[in-house]
Amino acid sequence: MFAIDIAAYAIMSNHYHVVLHIDKKQASEWTDIEVVERWHSLFKGNLFSQKFLKGESLDSAQRARL
Repeated sequence: MFAIDIAAYAIMSNHYHVVLHIDKKQASEWTDIEVVERWHSLFKGNLFSQKFLKGESLDSAQRARL
């Protein structure tokens, strides 16, 4: 779902270490809509991302911010 794999981890008494592998090839194949939908599966997003998914137009500054 997120093109991130946990390669290794270590849990210590007061912190942890995580080694992640990002599948750049998989992520680069996603459309802008797929990226925003994945983000919204964890967070409600923001005004611009919600408008984007509804198909509402965004000006160039709003799209850059998104």
